[in-house]
Amino acid sequence: MEPNRRDVAILEYLADVSLALPPKVLYYNMKSDREITFSERTLKRRLKLLMEAELVDRVDGTDGYYRIAPAGREYVDEARTAR
Repeated sequence: MEPNRRDVAILEYLADVSLALPPKVLYYNMKSDREITFSERTLKRRLKLLMEAELVDRVDGTDGYYRIAPAGREYVDEARTAR
């Protein structure tokens, strides 16, 4: 899976905050901090795809908290270096 611009925004935000967040909180903060233009539904759909691609982890023992995976952090670091 090649991450699209929404995926990159999600990965960069999770890398920057270094927190495990539920989709609703992640969406709210991204909307206010990064002024994203996609919907919460899109965010949830993209999180599932990012999880399947092993770029995002769902935190065990929680009700839907997500954090950036090591491969996701590596992707963000490489993307930022290439800029």
